[in-house]
Amino acid sequence: MTKIAILGGGNGAFTYAGDLALAGHKVNLCELPRFKANLNPVTEAGGIEMAGAARNGFAKLNLVTPDIGEAVKGAEIIMVVMPAYGHVSAAEALAPHVEDGQMIILFPGYSFGSVEFSHKMTEKGVDMNKVMLGSTCILSYATRKYSGSKVFCGAVKAKVPFSAFPAKNTSKMLSTLNKVFIQADGERGILIDCVNDIKLALVNGNLWVHPPMMILKAIDVELGEEPYLKSADSNARKLLSKKMNDESVAIQSAFGMEPWNHEYVESVMMYPYWLKRPLAGDKPAWASEENKPAEYRAGGGFNFLKGRYVVEDLPYGLVTISELGKLVKVPTPAIDSVVSIGSIISETDYWKTGRTLKRLGLDGMTKEQLVKYMNTGVK
Repeated sequence: MTKIAILGGGNGAFTYAGDLALAGHKVNLCELPRFKANLNPVTEAGGIEMAGAARNGFAKLNLVTPDIGEAVKGAEIIMVVMPAYGHVSAAEALAPHVEDGQMIILFPGYSFGSVEFSHKMTEKGVDMNKVMLGSTCILSYATRKYSGSKVFCGAVKAKVPFSAFPAKNTSKMLSTLNKVFIQADGERGILIDCVNDIKLALVNGNLWVHPPMMILKAIDVELGEEPYLKSADSNARKLLSKKMNDESVAIQSAFGMEPWNHEYVESVMMYPYWLKRPLAGDKPAWASEENKPAEYRAGGGFNFLKGRYVVEDLPYGLVTISELGKLVKVPTPAIDSVVSIGSIISETDYWKTGRTLKRLGLDGMTKEQLVKYMNTGVK
């Protein structure tokens, strides 16, 4: 049994909390105080009801609270499970309460999330040499909340890229984390070594799926159509996704890395993930479309262009990748086009608001200096 504190109140946070509690771990669930209402359904129900591909049953948590200090006290692992645009707020709230020896993991970190998190924690007086920090590029689950405190997990991922920041700590973190995140065979962990945060930024499969789909379906999703509807069969979407991924592959090669291309991600990483999907008939009655949160419900009046497939994937994913391309002199016209069009139709300049190298304090570095910093933490 491991004592785990989970910070967040969305689909992912509820799923991590429920699944890990059913695995026998001591789980505290905490949300930032201004979003504490997200926790009310769990408090009222006394736990989280889990169904689908993850562990099933009613998960009773050790603690549900908006008090971050109370939640993380004595925790061995702190999981920040929220969109990338919440990382700075989470770091600021967490910094006064961090204890020496704790592990902090961002699920997911997206592009250089750990770098930004580390900078903010350092500004708030945390000695980052006394804790360990890492991130994944994607969640471990495909999952949704229903009816407040219920979760239906559509898939559990068999392989999730992970890197510590600095990467010299990756092996040590994985030796602990993969005892918590066990594959179905009970012998191996789902988290795999992704070299460093540079590669982690460049292999995020969400970025080749969500943004092309949202840009090419902008009119329909703005009017409330579910984003994935018809997208899987669209050749236009596939061509744009492949071109964007080709640009990422070229950047990986320019950094001297063995690239993971689109085909590898789909056939090697995603294939076992999709095999873990439950059958449609296994879905409980409460896991119906009308019981989803409004922002994930088709026809519920929500403008999907305001959702995280745009407001997270573009500024916290594609903008950073474009900047890495410029650093190693690899053109990224497809990625740049998606960011620019997305900025126009969202009325937000993601080139200015995104996670740029300047914002991260990394501008002016050479390729070699950036690699050294990601691996060692030394500029």
